[in-house]
Amino acid sequence: MSQTTLALSSYELGYESAVAGDDKTLMAALLRGSAVAKRNLGRIDDAIADDEHSVALFRELHDQRETAAALANLAVNYLRTGNLRRATQILEDARQMVLEWPDVLDPIVSNLGRAAAQQGNFLAARDYLEQSVASAERRKATGTMLVALANLGVVYRGMNQLEKAEATFSRALTLARQTH
Repeated sequence: MSQTTLALSSYELGYESAVAGDDKTLMAALLRGSAVAKRNLGRIDDAIADDEHSVALFRELHDQRETAAALANLAVNYLRTGNLRRATQILEDARQMVLEWPDVLDPIVSNLGRAAAQQGNFLAARDYLEQSVASAERRKATGTMLVALANLGVVYRGMNQLEKAEATFSRALTLARQTH
């Protein structure tokens, strides 16, 4: 049994207990975790359903920060399916909710950059990703910065700015070596 399958089993058991205890906050969080596991197992439709349920529960709880994080999780599923328009719409909605929470905002902005790049809009992608890198750097959020740098390197390559791409990939590699 893979670790992802084991994690999914744990999320599902926890969810049953949360439902029995009518703990909507825990239900929503476990659904979000379950969605990630299902996405990693290739069960995108099931992941989307869990993420949509998680978003609905966080909205019912009036938790804007967690709603935005759940929306970001949902958007990644749409990025994986190639539904870039839907992913971008969801990410824009999430971004408006968390302007004052950079730890949630930065990955959303990074994913907006990823979506723009996949649509061939390299200028917008570069702007989003540079914003995400700068904010993550200020916050010393290494994981977010690594993802944004890797995506930014791809964007520079797509823009045929090969020296910038190489420098950006090198920066990401150096950072990864320092932290892992």
